[in-house]
Amino acid sequence: MTDSIHDKQKTLEEIGRELTTEGNTPAIITSFKGKWQSSPFPPLNPFEPYCAANIDESSIPKREWLMEGRYIIGCLTVTISPGGVGKSALTMLEAAAIASGIPLTGFEVKNAGKVWIINTEDDSTELERRFIAITKHHKIPIEARKNILYNGCNNISLILAAEGNEGARPNEDLINSIIAKCKENGVRLLWIDPLIGSHRLNENDNTQIELLAGIFKRIANEAQCAVGIVHHTSKQGFTTSDSPSDANLARGASSLVNAARVVHLLRFADLKESERFGFDMEPRTKYVCLQSTKANLSPVGSASKWYRHIEIALTNGDKVGTMEQTNPQDKKEALESIAWKRSREAIGSIFAKEMRPGGTATIKETLSWMRRDKLDDLAEITNERSAERKLLGFLDEPIVANGWQFSKELRPNRRPSILIRCDKLVQET
Repeated sequence: MTDSIHDKQKTLEEIGRELTTEGNTPAIITSFKGKWQSSPFPPLNPFEPYCAANIDESSIPKREWLMEGRYIIGCLTVTISPGGVGKSALTMLEAAAIASGIPLTGFEVKNAGKVWIINTEDDSTELERRFIAITKHHKIPIEARKNILYNGCNNISLILAAEGNEGARPNEDLINSIIAKCKENGVRLLWIDPLIGSHRLNENDNTQIELLAGIFKRIANEAQCAVGIVHHTSKQGFTTSDSPSDANLARGASSLVNAARVVHLLRFADLKESERFGFDMEPRTKYVCLQSTKANLSPVGSASKWYRHIEIALTNGDKVGTMEQTNPQDKKEALESIAWKRSREAIGSIFAKEMRPGGTATIKETLSWMRRDKLDDLAEITNERSAERKLLGFLDEPIVANGWQFSKELRPNRRPSILIRCDKLVQET
């Protein structure tokens, strides 16, 4: 029995040697053998490290921002958001801003130019409705509209990479075609909305998504444009003001946001913000906030912008949703601002009663007038130094009353070192 097993093993070894002998190797073995022997790494090119002492500051090119803090030539920007917040509406508003040079989104447009939006969810007719709503509401001139290019899901198949039997592979023909179209049309910003429609990869696989991110960066570099991507948050994404700086809210693998230069989170106003800014007067889902969650070129959390959803009626009777930028004011700050203004008016009235143009008064004198007239902001402060500081704070800007101007007069090395001065306003001719 033992000899029989040994004979079978010998026979298998002999067969193996015959299969690997030159001239006898079947094609399938040759194919696999070539793959085993080929290197996954590119050929090694000679290189030397650079020396920082040789850097010439005057030769360093300036960063080429299209929209300050948002899009930069040769780089990738990712906007992440839960569904239904208004990612596409913001994308199209930004397209109109860059095409026209008008800061419709609150960000400064540094270099106006052509924008190409590829939407993998909406058809071209729906995009046309939205563009007309934006250009109608914001009065975008026809010349600027020539800078907006678009494709809907019905007239382009955008599969930049897919996973097959041989692993994840880029769609080289499509990538080269997009680069060529960007160059041919002078595109400065390419928008892909949303990410999920541009590939057939495993979104949770970092290696595969790194490949996809590399494709976007390649397009940005070779076409010399900025690339913007719209991506969804995870289902567990916590998108409130309590966590505005977490780029890991993005769905799937982290390699996408790691490859991006700029990442913003678009989200609805939360309950705290709704109360703070007075959004409770209408549905808070009308208001959305764009916050920086990753910015290699500017501070995280900077340049937060607010937008309001609006409806625009088209001539065909359709009502189409779009956005407009808004600057909500903190209700508490607004009330404090009103109180501050009233206090300055009251102080001006007292000064006008006690002083005349060319005259001066000490801080001690003016405080006594405030207490006599029971000015709430100062009369109740018992600490003299604290009262002085508060009064001088009201005078950081001159107070005008009765046609006269009251201001601080600094007197270095003299006592008292500060006086309140009254001057007659000069009438402009």
